[in-house]
Amino acid sequence: MIYLDSAATSFLKPPGVKAAMMYAMDTMSSPGRGAYNAAMHAADKVYECRELACRLFNFDKPEHVVFTLNATHALNIAIKTLARRESRVVISGYEHNSVTRPLREAGAKVSVAAGRLFDRNSALAAFEEKIPGADLVVCNHVSNVFGFIQPVYEISEICSRFGVPLIIDASQSAGIEELDAERLNADFIAMPGHKGLLGPQGTGILLCKAQPAPLISGGTGSESIIQSMPEYLPVDEKHPLNPISFYGFTKQETERLMVWYDRLKGIRYTALRYFNAAGYDASGAVKGRDSNPQNLLPIIKEVVDGKRECLQVFGDDYDTRDGTCVRDYVHVSDLAAAHVLAIKRLLEGRPSAIFNLGTSHGVTVREVIAATERVTGKPLPVRFAERRPGDPAVLVAASNRAEAELGWKPRYTLIDDIIRTEL
Repeated sequence: MIYLDSAATSFLKPPGVKAAMMYAMDTMSSPGRGAYNAAMHAADKVYECRELACRLFNFDKPEHVVFTLNATHALNIAIKTLARRESRVVISGYEHNSVTRPLREAGAKVSVAAGRLFDRNSALAAFEEKIPGADLVVCNHVSNVFGFIQPVYEISEICSRFGVPLIIDASQSAGIEELDAERLNADFIAMPGHKGLLGPQGTGILLCKAQPAPLISGGTGSESIIQSMPEYLPVDEKHPLNPISFYGFTKQETERLMVWYDRLKGIRYTALRYFNAAGYDASGAVKGRDSNPQNLLPIIKEVVDGKRECLQVFGDDYDTRDGTCVRDYVHVSDLAAAHVLAIKRLLEGRPSAIFNLGTSHGVTVREVIAATERVTGKPLPVRFAERRPGDPAVLVAASNRAEAELGWKPRYTLIDDIIRTEL
């Protein structure tokens, strides 16, 4: 048989692919679902695959390699993260419907950079004309119909010059053409795992320079050991637990293990549950910052320092006093003090216990923005976006137990003071 459908998937995979799949089915369960051998082995292999993808595509963040069902899945995540209703999105004249359909669903205004086929200079001139003033560019590396190789590196340079986000569809090029993620500098690069990479059907990869928005989710929460949607507020230590992430799962399992060690071995413990840890060491003893912060105050710090164009706020239509989410920000120095008190309590022979740590006072995102502007004396550039699925409107701690039994009381109770230490 002569196979002529490689644009859809590779056929007659290398023998090692089947062997690897059989090995995985015999030795691995679901990654991130437990601490037993089969689950941990699966988690190790997943991370190893991320590292290999980084090596292949010159990408330096394995934790930002997302495995998807296929390129369509990856493109949907990328497009629905960056495209908004009325966004002006520039595409080439050779895009797959995995690009055009999500853009239509998002309500974006699509502008086609219509260069002549097989003419790189014409394609480049068309993008040069269309990109200024655009909100997003989506471009395939190689057309699945014509095999035309687009000048994506040059297109990327134009996007960088005008500050326009870029999504690259590498469905027909990954594993075949050179794909240098660092040089491309795209916000997202989407690809299948089953075409040029010769993997099994049902696999895909999304390289994420930007933070992807959830496409399918059960929700997220700042205090990940509890349910993302609190059953009551403020949240105390008796609130039902139902972790929705591996991180939250590990925290809950650690607490359970400590309970058993106490029962069986008499090893006492204190579990401290942080809410939104915030601020920075005011004394200057702690150095260094997160290279890719995900939390509100460190991101605001990058905006103030000019490392980010603006602060993106997810949702302004929540049932709160100003429409934005309410969170309980507790300063890292206050958390450190709680650790000292917890150790002293154990040294006094007191029984094991769990404590929530927060200020018991909620602050909206708009109030954080206003406080930042008061502290800096300058306006903070802000862009509002749609809600992230699952974010609770309000999440505030009840810290009465920590105050009563530890003698802990936060010193930093005003958001202005917390922000001063962050900036």
